[in-house]
Amino acid sequence: MLKDRPPGTFVVRDSNSFPGAFGLAVKVAQPPPGVQNKTGDISNELVRHFLIEPTAKGVRLKGCANEPIFGSLSALVYQHSITPLALPCKLVIPEIGELSLSNQCLAFSFSCSIITVSAD
Repeated sequence: MLKDRPPGTFVVRDSNSFPGAFGLAVKVAQPPPGVQNKTGDISNELVRHFLIEPTAKGVRLKGCANEPIFGSLSALVYQHSITPLALPCKLVIPEIGELSLSNQCLAFSFSCSIITVSAD
């Protein structure tokens, strides 16, 4: 779903493996150092996955010592759209024109930009 999107495009979803946590998938410009792709198609290596874990004070990227704790998921996303911190690139928040009307309603109700990917 992110393969054909520009770097910085992201999806946040509930984590299936860690209840209460979120998964963050981010399209990046280049694969991580040391990744060897045997198929020659690096597009599979251009989507990186991170776990956003809940804490007593908010949320943070799991395993990233230089990441602060953010008071909300939307604060984490917004800050990472300004500076990547521990992520490989800044997150790109879509413009309102890029969202459908139903997604705009969701985006405003959650105070966070949301991309819904459909099978269309």
